[in-house]
Amino acid sequence: MASNYSSQLAGLSVTERQCAVCSVYFVKNRKGFRRKQLIRITSPRTISKVFHREGILYSYICEECRYKLVKHTVRNKSAPLKTNRTKRTYRSPATSPAAKRVAAFSTPETSRKLVREPQDEDEHHVEEDEPETSGDPITPSLPGVSPQEKIKKYIDKKQYLTAFRALHKSSEDAKSAMVEATCEILKSELSKAKRIPSFSQEVSAEAIESFSWAQACKDAKEAVPATVRCIEAMTLSLKATINHCYKGKGSKTRNLDHDEAASLRCQRVGRLLSTILYQRSRKKYSFVQGCVGIELWRQRVSHKVFLTLNHMGITQGVQASRNKVDVISKSHDKQLWEWKHTTEERRSEPRRKLSFKVRPIRSVYSFCCDNIQVSKHGKHQRSGHANTFMLQTMSFAVKDRVTTGDTKNQVPASKLDPYTFLPSPEVLERQRERATFIVRKILLEYIPQLQHLKDKVPQRILHKHTKDMQAKSECVTLGVVDADPGTTQGMIRVMENLQQYVPVVEGKPVPCLLNGDGLTIERILNAQRARSNGEEWDDRLEGLHACPQEFHKEMLHLQDSNKKFFNGASLVDRGTIAQLKNNFNHRSFQSDVMKSFQHVWELYQFSTEGHVLLCAMKLCGMKKLDDIPEGLPTDDRKLNEQISWIDQLSQQVVDFCWTSPDQADVHVAAEAFSEAANDLSETALQYCVCHSESNDNMVMCCSRTCKHSWFHLDCVGLTQAPDPDTDWFCSPECEQSDYYIYCICHRKHGPCGENEMIQCHLADKCKRYEWYHRSCLGIKQDETLQEPWYCGDTCALGAENDDPVLNHTKALMYDGLCHLVRREAVREGNGPAMIDDWKADMLHFHEKNHPKYFINGHYLLACVGGFADPQLQISYMWNRVANATGEPGGNIGLDQTNEHVNMDYKEMLLTSRGRFTEEQVKRCAEMSGPFGSSLDAMLTNANVVDMGAKYQKQRRNVYEDDIVRFVEEYEQDALFDYLPGREHSAFQGFVHDGKVHDPKKLGKKLKQLSNNLDMWKNMSCNDNSN
Repeated sequence: MASNYSSQLAGLSVTERQCAVCSVYFVKNRKGFRRKQLIRITSPRTISKVFHREGILYSYICEECRYKLVKHTVRNKSAPLKTNRTKRTYRSPATSPAAKRVAAFSTPETSRKLVREPQDEDEHHVEEDEPETSGDPITPSLPGVSPQEKIKKYIDKKQYLTAFRALHKSSEDAKSAMVEATCEILKSELSKAKRIPSFSQEVSAEAIESFSWAQACKDAKEAVPATVRCIEAMTLSLKATINHCYKGKGSKTRNLDHDEAASLRCQRVGRLLSTILYQRSRKKYSFVQGCVGIELWRQRVSHKVFLTLNHMGITQGVQASRNKVDVISKSHDKQLWEWKHTTEERRSEPRRKLSFKVRPIRSVYSFCCDNIQVSKHGKHQRSGHANTFMLQTMSFAVKDRVTTGDTKNQVPASKLDPYTFLPSPEVLERQRERATFIVRKILLEYIPQLQHLKDKVPQRILHKHTKDMQAKSECVTLGVVDADPGTTQGMIRVMENLQQYVPVVEGKPVPCLLNGDGLTIERILNAQRARSNGEEWDDRLEGLHACPQEFHKEMLHLQDSNKKFFNGASLVDRGTIAQLKNNFNHRSFQSDVMKSFQHVWELYQFSTEGHVLLCAMKLCGMKKLDDIPEGLPTDDRKLNEQISWIDQLSQQVVDFCWTSPDQADVHVAAEAFSEAANDLSETALQYCVCHSESNDNMVMCCSRTCKHSWFHLDCVGLTQAPDPDTDWFCSPECEQSDYYIYCICHRKHGPCGENEMIQCHLADKCKRYEWYHRSCLGIKQDETLQEPWYCGDTCALGAENDDPVLNHTKALMYDGLCHLVRREAVREGNGPAMIDDWKADMLHFHEKNHPKYFINGHYLLACVGGFADPQLQISYMWNRVANATGEPGGNIGLDQTNEHVNMDYKEMLLTSRGRFTEEQVKRCAEMSGPFGSSLDAMLTNANVVDMGAKYQKQRRNVYEDDIVRFVEEYEQDALFDYLPGREHSAFQGFVHDGKVHDPKKLGKKLKQLSNNLDMWKNMSCNDNSN
């Protein structure tokens, strides 16, 4: 090996055998010598600048020397544009000695030899000789011209940037002078600058909410442009900020988009500038430092951290921050007082010259309160000074977003129509239509063959106040009251505290809603009744009116679903909640909904969507989600037909599981609302207007919304029964109604407008609807039906309710759709839809024996129906939700909003480890809620989308994968097939029907509650008159 290597070196010259810089001999490897020829990678002037050697242009250098060359040079940005991917033309600066010689003595032929086109794309040149990049034209240097003359020529030609760069390079003295001049410019600019509004404003809740780093940087550029430009030059550029990877949750990284990077860069520049301004004038520019101090106080950081950050100019001191907290705490309800004064200052406008029409003045805001439990530890525990458990009440106000609308005349509760409290056929049909809408969204989301229709059909249920409900809600936290709202006495103290915010016009209060959960509403009504004999309106607590909420009601529904469907013994039963929980790793799911509300909700939503897809696949003859559904028009040009097909499929899926309450039972409850029905039996109340127990010679109304359904021939003036092949309606209203008792669509005309229908072989013994449109069942008009034809398996087998597994699946899917329907109404702020849900829930509260929510539901429905003052009817209908994000479909119940405020308050107290004073508790309560969110947005988010957005998408992808797995695993279990005799071991004999037990008792309870409302109202009016 040594001899071969020596023989190879012997054939090379000295410049080829060793490095021209460090004299290290080259070692040959498999690909040849590890060396680079200088002429191929750089220019002569660069060699002279870096290695301080001449005459080595055609020599070779080693890898270490090449690294040194690359390290001290940068790419030539002023080189001509490439015309060939493998070649780039380079030129040496004109001030180099070699260039001068070429310019003075060489001919074009000889000079062309020095202008090379190297093959290597990694050519570099010295950074300090980088040519001018400004918009000024570059003047080529002339031989024999001194630097001073060049600078003068640049200035004469107004090439100032080139002149400054040349001056900076001319000598060390010039460089030092330029640094000193720059310092003087910055110092003079900062001392003479006008006040910058964004950094010099007073710390307040309004200023923090409206603060913008982009606007702050814009204001600073107008006042101190040189300082801002210097800070921007020291920070990462916009491109570098975009390319930089930022960590999110789970130590995962991603790049920012342009808007996020611009916002983040503005925040960084603004923070640095605020520190500089604060160091120069602590009294004048203390806004950002004051906000940081408040946030540190909220996080309960130590005194040492405060002191350290204060010395760094990042925050104010401990005492100054606490003073800021006290100022904001004292003005926490300032916005609410402004709302109150605005309401009180309203005046009626004259309609005619000599007469005035007084308009009713209604409040523009509502209240919400809820209990909060705080554990307090004694620092020095002894007798009489031990750990305590405090029960407090947190409250806040929210501005109404809907202030106008239709109202009803005020009437006594006992005079209201019974269907004010009960679901009429129209209400049940509207609820069913919303369920169909939800099913369609699920099918379009997960079936690939239908996803192209997502943009062609509505994705939201719109209403007349949709735009108003998309606006962000304005909330004001009112702090805590040291009283237990679970007691009547404690609620009286809470209401007395809130009465100060009630507007008063001409000595009378403008009514405001006081929202809360079931127990809170019960205590509010008890408190008003306990103080009903007061002398003044504020003594009687008349300014506040109770209003039930949605979040705790939904929690009650989920708890009932758990009692019905969750059984630990059903782990081996396929398709049950317990088996799904174990199979799909929903470990946080618990039987107690209050401890794991979100996890319980997610599992029921997951189960519902999976069952909807399985049912649709069975109806379409699909084995996998990727299969093409049977009957789907495949021609994309037939878009309307495809939309009509998906609508029909959604109706079939809903019809498969939907079990509306028995309308005859609901009618009995409505008839029992009348005092004349006390001596009548349920059978007599069930049919006809005569309330006779005889069911001979009766005729059925063909309208699905008819409240009586069956009538005696004599009662409707008929001598004989109508023709069975024709439809009969009891009244013009029923005849004009589009709802029909036949077919799954419950319409007189099919989706294609056809009137022709087909009859089940069992005729009036059919288990479902007897007559059907062909198009609703996916049967072609020219298709021949088999004889006999049955509408389903239950009719074909002549049995019903003897497949407990199918009954359990239908019931689970029905309950899940009801959960989704109620949530959709709340998210959209759809007031009428929420009222419809309350009417349907009244039957549920009666069946499950929930007297508290039954009473609260009756009170709410009575107020909406006309018992309440017309000024309040609009608020009862529309203003019971809040939108904290200002996004479409972002509404939540006010009681759920209060839960978020409570969590923020508890987190602030958690750092105190149970040791705090009453003053500290008051500060924490008044600083929680919307103010804390605004402060976090200013200091943390700064309009930069947080890293959680991507991981929410990843979580959504995992969820969709679980849905696909659900369908694949349970498709073989025949959960939607009718197989009599099978059952789940933990749900033996499971039955799913819409029977309402003891409907007459239900109607009497509603009547008694209405009479009680009238009695308390009359007592209050009599006390006022006395």
